Amino acid sequence: REKRENKTTKERGTENAMLLSRAAALGQHRGLHQNHRERRKIVVMTLLVVNFSSFFKNERDEKKKRKEEERKSDRTSTRASSSSSPSASVASSSSSFEPVVIDIGDGTNDNNGGNEGGGGGGGSWFGGSEGRNNRDNNDDDESNKFNSLFKFLLIVLLFRQGVVSALGKLHEPTYVNTNTMEENDGEQQKRREQIEKRKTSDCAIVIPALNEEENIELLLVQIQALRPRPSEVVVAVGDSTDNTGKIAEKYNVKVVRGKRGRSRQMNAGVHALATNPKNIMFLHADTIPFPDILNVIDDTMKDAKAILGGFVSLITNDKKTYWGLSYHNVFKSDLYTAILYPRRYVLGLKLLFGDQGIFCRLEDFKAINGYDETLPIMEDADLCVRMQKYGCTQKNNTTSCVRLVDRVITTSARRIESMGGNLKSTFVHFLIGGAWGIFKIKGDGLVWLYERFYGWNQRGGKTKQKKRRKDY
Repeated sequence: REKRENKTTKERGTENAMLLSRAAALGQHRGLHQNHRERRKIVVMTLLVVNFSSFFKNERDEKKKRKEEERKSDRTSTRASSSSSPSASVASSSSSFEPVVIDIGDGTNDNNGGNEGGGGGGGSWFGGSEGRNNRDNNDDDESNKFNSLFKFLLIVLLFRQGVVSALGKLHEPTYVNTNTMEENDGEQQKRREQIEKRKTSDCAIVIPALNEEENIELLLVQIQALRPRPSEVVVAVGDSTDNTGKIAEKYNVKVVRGKRGRSRQMNAGVHALATNPKNIMFLHADTIPFPDILNVIDDTMKDAKAILGGFVSLITNDKKTYWGLSYHNVFKSDLYTAILYPRRYVLGLKLLFGDQGIFCRLEDFKAINGYDETLPIMEDADLCVRMQKYGCTQKNNTTSCVRLVDRVITTSARRIESMGGNLKSTFVHFLIGGAWGIFKIKGDGLVWLYERFYGWNQRGGKTKQKKRRKDY
């Protein structure tokens, strides 16, 4: 048995070495047509599949051999015990001259102890081996279930990798040759020289702020530190009742007053732009950008397929980071879109939200008449859908992509904390998203959900229901 095990281990080692060499060769062959990251993923996944499949195959073969040997030994032992028991009874009968009855059982009597796996003295002739065989069969079933589950997970991972790589090729950026355009168009050349002299970006920032005197100053200080600087900054304060507008005016930015509501405020901020920039970014008052965010926006929007974009939002406060909800924000951009708009998802649609720093071209934003002012919430997701449709139909693009840029901006967790943390806020987001996407609820219905479950009204304060609950 030891020789056999040594032999099987040697054979297994040689077989694994051959499989590994084949997998490496396969990975190298595929890597010729892919970048370094994709090639490394394919090689790793291939090695995992080969190693685990060969490992489980050898384990199954060894288990089968052991079971066959155990069954043979059990059968021989039961036969030997059955042949020795009649002779013992005859000897005892000849000595005592008393008849002895041996109950060998038929396998159906509950009183036969051997039937339940004992196998010794009474019961079925093969009672002991039957119990062991049942246990072996159960082990086989468990191992088969585990193997099938593991193979299913590997297939899912490979399928996901294939879908991601296929969508990556389909949504691959296409940049226009800007050099020839600049040589043929003198106005663009002059505009480029002016931008380089001023060291400013061709992107403006619009900030919707309603009663945000506690956060607006920190955001404006961060915006002053951006390099390059934005072409213009507009703060739309709506009908704020605090000192948000006065604080913003100290930093030499344009302040726009009007009706409340994020959609109305952002549209009013865009209409108030005086520099006519190429790109615009909508930044919430409790969101902090990274220093070179305007360069990233300008480079992203040079892609002809890009119609709109956003960043990864990390939700934090002074003491902790809400990793679960932050990951959920990234995860839902693909998951919700694949469920609600599967065809649009293949063509490049992603659902982004306001705390992700949405940006787009000014001409595209004006072409679809900006945000839908009838929506008190989910206006950002609605903008993504309409912009993607506009890019596919009006611009005659087969794919019009909403880009989720792999850079991080931080957002305050004050609203999450008012709802009770990760779990409850995630449930509320699912509820409001389902009401908007699946049941097509708009207007007053979304207002009721927003104020009832989200805990904040459109004026930037907590709802009366929340205050009453705290009083009680």
